[in-house]
Amino acid sequence: MLGEQYLETRESLAGVIAGIRALAKRSRASTEGIDEKKLSHALRRPFRIVVCGEHQAGKTSFLEVLVGKELVELEQASEAKVTIFRDAGYRVRDEREDGCELKYLDLLGDIELVDSSGLSKLGPEQLEALKYLIQGADYVYWVFPSENPWAATTWDFVTEMREVAGSKSAVVLQQIDRRHETDVPVLLGHLKDLCLQRVGHPLPIFPVSARDGYKAWSSGNHDKRIWVQSGFGECLSKLDFQLNSSQSRRRELRQAYEMASVLLSKTEEHVDNRSRTLASDQEYLQSIEAEIDRMREMELRSMLSQIGWLGDILESQINPVMRMAKWRLGLVMSVASLFGRGDGAFKVERFMLERVSKEAELKSREQARRMLGLCKAKWEKMRPAMEERLVADVGDFQDDAFQEQVDLFSEGLEKSVRHAMVLMKLRGLLDKMMMVRWRAMKKMLMVSLSSAALGGLAGLVGIDPHPYVALGLLGVSVAVFLWMLLYGAKTRRNILKSFAESLYDARPALIDAVQEDYIDIIRAFFNGYTPMFESIRRRIAHAKLDLQPQMKAAGELFISLKAVEQDI
Repeated sequence: MLGEQYLETRESLAGVIAGIRALAKRSRASTEGIDEKKLSHALRRPFRIVVCGEHQAGKTSFLEVLVGKELVELEQASEAKVTIFRDAGYRVRDEREDGCELKYLDLLGDIELVDSSGLSKLGPEQLEALKYLIQGADYVYWVFPSENPWAATTWDFVTEMREVAGSKSAVVLQQIDRRHETDVPVLLGHLKDLCLQRVGHPLPIFPVSARDGYKAWSSGNHDKRIWVQSGFGECLSKLDFQLNSSQSRRRELRQAYEMASVLLSKTEEHVDNRSRTLASDQEYLQSIEAEIDRMREMELRSMLSQIGWLGDILESQINPVMRMAKWRLGLVMSVASLFGRGDGAFKVERFMLERVSKEAELKSREQARRMLGLCKAKWEKMRPAMEERLVADVGDFQDDAFQEQVDLFSEGLEKSVRHAMVLMKLRGLLDKMMMVRWRAMKKMLMVSLSSAALGGLAGLVGIDPHPYVALGLLGVSVAVFLWMLLYGAKTRRNILKSFAESLYDARPALIDAVQEDYIDIIRAFFNGYTPMFESIRRRIAHAKLDLQPQMKAAGELFISLKAVEQDI
């Protein structure tokens, strides 16, 4: 393959540049200052080989042997023209090539051929197009037939283009198979003299036989002897060396390398800046969360300083509870309880628990709504600064999440108060006193009823002295009953007094029992912020994970780019 060493270097550079472009696109790095058209031209432009000469000089046949592909039918057209052969995959046309005939061929690869037919008869537009093509050519062959190597028009054009073609041109003496082998050295001598006269320095001269060369590649016979005899061995070596060592081509690759290096540096800088920005965003988010924590602790201290409302709730319910206890210890209920299980203390306690816990729930819900307003105001205050700093929509305040916290706060405090009231065992004192009273009154009632029953029986039987025995027993029954009532009234006052004192004394105990749970419930309330920060944390975490392969890819591309630099 012609220019294989250069093409391998260019393909390696193209692969690295494709990776850099993909990385830049993925990381959204700026590509400003990168000349995409110039970069693409440097990485795709095929080798341009130009042949110039007159009709029937064997130019097309020479090109076919040179690249090993059949270009057109061997019968040449009679009109003068400039024909460009390009690979079908490189469909590029320049307006300065309008005077040329353009043909796209399959499998031509990285070779572009320019064949000028009838140089002396080319029109002005065609001649200007040919000059433009020679300026961008990698190599130019001035083809002369061995029967007429002194074509004046062609040599005049060689002289005109000597500054442009310079060291990238050679003279081809075609159709040497038509001359006697002794004539060839003489013709070569004349051509050397003409080069010195027309160009000012000797040009490489290759005597070739396209017919013999064509037979070699068409039959698949690549025997070195045949190629040497046909003159193409040295010609191909020179062309391959020129393509691989072309300074203009290397400058193009160098420019492409420099643009790629700039793009990679911008991309690396963008990735590094992005990494630093994400780290800064994470720190900023942590500072916001710390600010929320400080607000929570301040609110906690404020609410703890006013925790006396729990005692106030208990005191506010003492009168209703005492009325309930008075009613349960009243004459009617006391006598009625003697015929039951004596569970008055349990009913008083249940009444007290329901009253106190309900009031605690109402008060805690009021506090929770106040904290909800505080949290919402804090979020609305922080949101503009957060969106500006994080360059992202942080979302609205999530009322649903905090409404759940309101319910948890009120329900949790209500359960804590109820549990604390049970643990204080206020019922124990009441139950003990009421049971002593209940048992004593029950015994008195039994004695009273027994005396009444015996008196009735004595009266019925008529025991002497009749009726005094019966009346005496009935009197004992009435006396015991009255004593029971007096005892009940006296003990009722004592029980109510002791119970009232125990309720007033329970205020600090209730506060102490609930305080720890109260602290936990308040702190848990601010967990409503958690889902609001979660989306931001997730975005930062995903962005950091996405940056890791980008940073790794940037490092690998830098190493690959440096490796290609050695070849350039």
